[in-house]
Amino acid sequence: MSKENRSSNFNKEETNKLMILLKDYPVIKCKKTDHTSNKQKDAAWKLLCNKFNSDATVYRSVKQLQQKYNNLKKTARKEMAEEKYGRRLTGGGPPPPKPSETTEWLNSVMKESISFTYLQMKKITHKTSLAHVNLDFLDENTFAESFPHDIIDTTESVPVETVQSNRSENATNEVLTNAVNTGVSETVTFDTSTPKSMLRKPVSKELGFSAKKRTSAFTPQETRKQIILHTQKKSELLSQNKKGK
Repeated sequence: MSKENRSSNFNKEETNKLMILLKDYPVIKCKKTDHTSNKQKDAAWKLLCNKFNSDATVYRSVKQLQQKYNNLKKTARKEMAEEKYGRRLTGGGPPPPKPSETTEWLNSVMKESISFTYLQMKKITHKTSLAHVNLDFLDENTFAESFPHDIIDTTESVPVETVQSNRSENATNEVLTNAVNTGVSETVTFDTSTPKSMLRKPVSKELGFSAKKRTSAFTPQETRKQIILHTQKKSELLSQNKKGK
């Protein structure tokens, strides 16, 4: 089996160069893993690899760059977790060590996955534009003219039949106006009956519970008495049948 020759480790210049090139390809940091996103990521990694090797002293393949990027994310998560744990410790002592520049950059780019925090929901404020009206120039007549006179008072009780008749008249008027405008005469029938879904179905006899059943319900003691009486009557009938034979 032929083993691949291990290349040299990434130095600081190569790491900084990779970070700069990653800024130009935000699709690489996308979390989507569908077919289209994977194709875009592969194409972006190839372009990034070509730019990286254009003036590099050591050739790096796409696989090596991807592995380095994954290692940077692992290191960043570890450093952020250690810093978070150190800040919560009590009892004095020196402050926790600050994360490296690479970790801070990755934390700023993908904060929700590196520092294990969720994205904060932005507060959406709805601004309503209100018209400024000077009430000094308004009188009772102005308010009376601005509102229609046929508004139904909600405090008055309106019969249901009146509301239904008004609805049917309005619908009829709409149909007539449409017929006049279009020149097509059509006969329309309005169904004012109650929908079938709102009708209550009668309960069957098996499921019904009448008052007679309630009066005939026995307590446990009365039930035992009825059983004893039933057995006595049954034994008497059997004895009478034997004597008759």
